Amino acid sequence: MFTFILAAIAKHAMANSEQAHDLPARFIANRVVVEPSLANGKTLSFFTDTGGGANMLCRDAAERAGLELVPFTDPEVENELGKNLAKVDFPAFRDGAGIPANAIGDTRMLVYDCRPTEDSQGFLSSRWFDGRVWTWDYPNGKLRLESNKFQSGETARPVELGFKADKTGKRQFAMPRIVIRIDNSELNMLLDTGATTTLMPAALTVVGDMLPTVRATSFIAHSRFEQWHKRHPQWRIIDAAEVGTFARMIEVAEVDIAGFEVGPVWFTERPDTFRQWMGQMMDKVPEGAIGGDALSYFTLTVDYPNAVAYFRCSSRCQPTPQSAP
Repeated sequence: MFTFILAAIAKHAMANSEQAHDLPARFIANRVVVEPSLANGKTLSFFTDTGGGANMLCRDAAERAGLELVPFTDPEVENELGKNLAKVDFPAFRDGAGIPANAIGDTRMLVYDCRPTEDSQGFLSSRWFDGRVWTWDYPNGKLRLESNKFQSGETARPVELGFKADKTGKRQFAMPRIVIRIDNSELNMLLDTGATTTLMPAALTVVGDMLPTVRATSFIAHSRFEQWHKRHPQWRIIDAAEVGTFARMIEVAEVDIAGFEVGPVWFTERPDTFRQWMGQMMDKVPEGAIGGDALSYFTLTVDYPNAVAYFRCSSRCQPTPQSAP
């Protein structure tokens, strides 16, 4: 009987991997939240982030959902998140309304004392995305888990991604690096669907796009920010734009992604230490991160197993003009 159950589970997992399907998701100011329904009828909400490092769930939400918590201790994690830690397996979800567990590695989530936000009770990270093929359909607000027979199609433009690996080639982190072009320079960037800022009231007025205060952004290191400002004094800057950090923002007129020209894109300033911190988890040190504000011009597919992203242009972007020979 036990063997039969395992075979059935394996068959079900294989069937799911062979059929592409949309996940229960909402796109909120170009940030993506998934909202799976449990078998017991309750719903959980998770903010998703290709640039995040751990899958987490607020303890209050886990307890309300009736999940079985296993106490967990780790001094390093406790220093950051407190001592009331636990681990929990991905729960059983209602057919057609669930999300998968990690494809690779530990499938449990870290549970800690946190306050759920208006939009989410937990967090799904780069580890959750790794090992599969995903499509972010920004124009139509859909997140799709692709089948294992995914074909990109002729209209998609491929871009090679970089991932940090050990000497044997085994992937150590699932933080994707992408190369973009700004101001005639190639920049290594974190592909970061979860890059987020919260705007000060004055900044919200200047941006004037009618989106919420909490929204997707892109990041750029301080030294590059200063370089852009010196070369292009006409690019708009908002001082003290971000709640909490009072970081500045700069509006970049044109960004070249996958040979498509998009813009304008607002970049939120980060200390130069951002480069070293993220560089520990990436194959090359990044200058910043490309987030949902820039990615919203596209339908984006990321093929983690093959380390490639595919971009399909929406009506708001155009091919980058070719330089004269």
